[in-house]
Amino acid sequence: DIAHCIGLSLQNPDKFEPLLSVATYFWFDAFNCFLFDHGPMSPTLLDVFMITCLDVRDSTDPISL
Repeated sequence: DIAHCIGLSLQNPDKFEPLLSVATYFWFDAFNCFLFDHGPMSPTLLDVFMITCLDVRDSTDPISL
């Protein structure tokens, strides 16, 4: 839903700076994932849903819109 996306972009959430600085230490730009000793980790669609409440199960093809 585009209205939900617009609403999310207008929010000003509090930032937890120590967590952001640690997360950026492990971020690997070439693969767009976090690299740890046990291997890479990237956000999943479930993570996106839990953080943003966006409907990731929509079957609408965004290219054909």
